[in-house]
Amino acid sequence: MKYIWILFCYAFMSGAMAENASQWGFDPKDATACLQKAIDSGARKIVVDNTGSDWLVGPIALRSDLELVFADGVVLRALPGAFKGRNDCFFQAWDAANITIRGEGNAVLKMNKADYQDESRYLHSEWRNSLSLRGCENVVIRDLKLEGSGGDGIYISNGRRTPGCRNITIENVIAVDHHRQGISIISVDGLRIKNCQFNNTSGTAPAAGIDFEPNSADEWIADCVIENTVFKNNVLGVCISVGVLTANSKPVSVQFRDCRFDGGAPVLFSIASRTVTPVKGSVVFERCEFTGAKSGVALINNLLKGGFEMKFKDCILDNRGAHGNAIQLSSSLPVDFGGLTFEGTTLKTGNKPAFGFANLSGGGLSTIGGDLNLLQANGVEKNFNFETFIAANQANPELLNFKTLSLDPGNLKPLAENGRNAASKRFRGKFKLLQYVETNKPLTLKFKAKQVSKAPLNIQVEVKDAVGTPVDQFRITKPEFSYDLKTSASGIRLFEINTGGQTLELASGHPGQAVWVDTRTGMFVASGAEFYFLVPAGVETVKVEVMPDVGEPVAAALISPDGKTAAVSKPQPNLYQLSAARRDASKAEIWKLRFPYVREDFRFRLGAPLPPLVSTAPENILVQK
Repeated sequence: MKYIWILFCYAFMSGAMAENASQWGFDPKDATACLQKAIDSGARKIVVDNTGSDWLVGPIALRSDLELVFADGVVLRALPGAFKGRNDCFFQAWDAANITIRGEGNAVLKMNKADYQDESRYLHSEWRNSLSLRGCENVVIRDLKLEGSGGDGIYISNGRRTPGCRNITIENVIAVDHHRQGISIISVDGLRIKNCQFNNTSGTAPAAGIDFEPNSADEWIADCVIENTVFKNNVLGVCISVGVLTANSKPVSVQFRDCRFDGGAPVLFSIASRTVTPVKGSVVFERCEFTGAKSGVALINNLLKGGFEMKFKDCILDNRGAHGNAIQLSSSLPVDFGGLTFEGTTLKTGNKPAFGFANLSGGGLSTIGGDLNLLQANGVEKNFNFETFIAANQANPELLNFKTLSLDPGNLKPLAENGRNAASKRFRGKFKLLQYVETNKPLTLKFKAKQVSKAPLNIQVEVKDAVGTPVDQFRITKPEFSYDLKTSASGIRLFEINTGGQTLELASGHPGQAVWVDTRTGMFVASGAEFYFLVPAGVETVKVEVMPDVGEPVAAALISPDGKTAAVSKPQPNLYQLSAARRDASKAEIWKLRFPYVREDFRFRLGAPLPPLVSTAPENILVQK
């Protein structure tokens, strides 16, 4: 009995005592298996000891109930030529609990960012993270330098079995030179970041020092506190993109205290909502400093009255040297922008306006205000007058009440028997293409795809019949793509296309072909784009809605059948309507919509009672039977 007890105590003490990883071997050319065996041994504390040369390892899986220590001077380096999988991470934990990952002295975890960015050697990816926590609880990361990943320095998200992460502490960590984010927070309840640095992020958008960006409405950004932390020389300092959350989601709770954000275009970027029922909660910046702005301190989209509140308390916002408004607000949803307050905050404006508001929906400004002191370029100080700013940016009922006509695709037919092979400019995002096909008369649709981001082409297309039943699907992965279309019965085919961040042109025209613009349809770098559309008899006013992206003005013109310009707008930065009265509304006519100037991204749609269909040539137009 005594012997058994001694064995039990020895086993227990062995589990609690620290074990050097090199006890499981060390291969200076590839130590992956050695380190993984050490972790898998079940020892509660593993010390990655200093062997005198770097530990070269591939992807490592972590487990529960583990303290992983990197000794002073240890450099753990990503094995060259490894990490070929798009989701291969340096260290990854799934559905695990009670993990500590820490360094002693100078310990570095270094990946090979430049290698992963070379698409001749690696498949494009944004997810080769240094540390990935998926569905984990009670995790401590401290006293480490994380460098050069092919994704994020730290990634916090859902597991296979466990939604989100809980109780994550990150302290005295330096994350530098990562490809996508210094740290990405997808879903977490209970996050503490203290005395850290997230610097020099660049490679792929959004390239933020820190990014709060849930993927679905059932994820959380809750109880997050970031203290005494620096975000420097990132493309974006901080990104708060919680637009997928709704009023039914767990309220947002983020507090930044005594943090410094240095550099960014802009320093703060936020998409607060994508619906008119926004998530509740708060985001607070207290005693924080925003400097080094390149295109403004903050760009805040769709922060809505009744949603979460954003507050700046005792902060310094420095816009000197930036080439944009210090704080640019915008709203693309048909409700008022609101919930932004300031307390004891100073804004150094430089030579640019303190605020701008891009009205992309017709909604106005409401519930923004507080105590904001402006320090102007001439040295004069004054308080910003929020009442005047709000009064100048009220809701526009005409824009809010813009309507489109409902259509039944099954009730459409070609206007002409023969079409014209006219190409389009570049569409971007989601759009709908309608094509009429005659019985046993195949036709070929040709497309041209172009990359905007570095991500590979992967444009998704779903084909449906006139009543919306799926009949086919395909992906466009090459710059030029052809699709052969044929049916056993005449009728309409609907192509629902999602280009993602890339763009797609229609490279062929046929009779009975149109883009269905009942919703805002996006285009990219499309100066000179022209579309033809039918104006039915009895329609007295031709009306189009044009919505630029923030800071990307667009001009539009309506051309009557006699070739004269019936209405034109110079490049506008805000949502607007272009309308023209018809001289003779007794007959149907074909009009033209032209975009003479486009900065970059914009969206458009046709207003009721016009059929919301546009074609690349008048011969291609679809009409109602």
